[in-house]
Amino acid sequence: MHSRRCIDAYFSPKMVTALSDTETQQRIPSTINSFSQSYKYSAKIQEEDGLHREASSCQENNSRKKSWGGITCCVPLCYNDSKRNKTLKCYVIPKDLALRKKWLAMISRKNFVPSASHRVCSAHFEGGKKTYLNNVPTIVPKTVKPTINKPRSTRNSATTPRDPAVMEWRTSNCCAYEIEGISTEQQFESRVEQLTEIQKLTMEFEHKEKQLQEENSRLQQVINDNKFSIDRFKHNQAQFKFYTGFDSYDLFRSVLDFLEPAASSLIYWDSTANIENKSKPSCLKRGPQRRLTAEEEFFLLLVRLRNAFPIQDLSIRFRISTSPVSRILITWIDFLHAQFRKLPIWASKQTVQQTIPQSFQKLYPNTRVTLDCTEIFIEMPTSYRSQSVTFSSYKHHNTAKGLIGIAPSGAITFVSDLYAGRFSDRKITAHSGIYNLLEEGDSIMADRGFELDDDLPKGVTLNIPPFLDGRKQFNLTDEIQTRHIASVRVHVERAIERVKNYKILQTVFELSMAPDLNKISITCCYLVNFFPQLVRK
Repeated sequence: MHSRRCIDAYFSPKMVTALSDTETQQRIPSTINSFSQSYKYSAKIQEEDGLHREASSCQENNSRKKSWGGITCCVPLCYNDSKRNKTLKCYVIPKDLALRKKWLAMISRKNFVPSASHRVCSAHFEGGKKTYLNNVPTIVPKTVKPTINKPRSTRNSATTPRDPAVMEWRTSNCCAYEIEGISTEQQFESRVEQLTEIQKLTMEFEHKEKQLQEENSRLQQVINDNKFSIDRFKHNQAQFKFYTGFDSYDLFRSVLDFLEPAASSLIYWDSTANIENKSKPSCLKRGPQRRLTAEEEFFLLLVRLRNAFPIQDLSIRFRISTSPVSRILITWIDFLHAQFRKLPIWASKQTVQQTIPQSFQKLYPNTRVTLDCTEIFIEMPTSYRSQSVTFSSYKHHNTAKGLIGIAPSGAITFVSDLYAGRFSDRKITAHSGIYNLLEEGDSIMADRGFELDDDLPKGVTLNIPPFLDGRKQFNLTDEIQTRHIASVRVHVERAIERVKNYKILQTVFELSMAPDLNKISITCCYLVNFFPQLVRK
């Protein structure tokens, strides 16, 4: 049929009628044979072409299948997928609400709403696979922080300046090279103009940046000037002395340098640090993280002792909470008490003789120490027995009492622990241990309340003002002796006044501060020794 249609198409009706029967009979068979062969050839070509297309389609599908990636784990910082690791198993996030909540909590992705395609790989399960009992991924990084979604940067957005002036310049000039018909010289001149404009804008930007930096420095200086810190007062001698008691910042720095090696490894009070790990080299700083430097903490303590500012006030001044302030104060009081108690402040006889003032050298050359007691007010204890023991009939208040001894030069050479206010001066002196420090030939100067004649070691004398012994008035000799002793004994009262200038000792100590009362008193006495000499030679 197809051959016949081809013949009909090849020979038109007019041509067929025009041919004779003989010619038709001769030409038709040959034509049919030729068209039959050409049809078979075209059909074969079409069949081969169809097979070739099917083969190429299969190859393309196979290549696409091969190029597909595997299943990726949805846990942050995990890059496992089933394509690179054939042994890896991926598990669907469960639909059970309780179990699903545990999975999402361990995955730790912010605003994460899992879909049906999200998977968790077996690397996050104990043993490398999920089981009936081990059905929660526990091996996940917990330090993952959600990242802020940023728009994808492009070549134009990365190189486009943000300044409005530069944006306007780019809008008007960026297409200069896209104009057809422009000459090379004109392009070069346009390029030079653009570079000149860029240099001009760069200079303007640098000038603005320099101005902003200067303004920032000026504002930072204003903040530092208004901030309550040691940098604000160290150049003002009067203010620095008011807050710390030291005459200068250099003296403050010298004391801190003496304390610095040990101050760098403080274990703060109420710290959970393990003291056994102190010798480990990896344990450089124990306890809570330090909010202030060692210099600032020492300054904070001195401000507290010198001015008796409340904890709340100090927290506002130093811009930290009240809990760190309390920890710093308690830690530094313990630290200074331990460090100062190691210092041998008891002066040798040779040192006393080399520094003795003329007022002592003329009248009392053998004086080794001048003694007196001082009292600190405390809150009334809750126990009746403690109330009775601490009540001072002299101060008419509950007090704590301590013994202080100074050398003739005015330096504090002896500080006792505190005792209950009811204790007598004689009992405190005998119990303080000062008799063990005295040598034969020494002389003690004190007030009338120190009746120590029966308690003194052998070879030690006592100089106190004389008593009336029932007389109406002193005779001339006793009066002169009383005046001479008072003129030199006044220096111990001046030394105690220096100690009491630390206003924290002028307050009424609460019962909660009882454990630190003795340490605070001793620390203030030792700090006074860093002041200028009390009695000039």
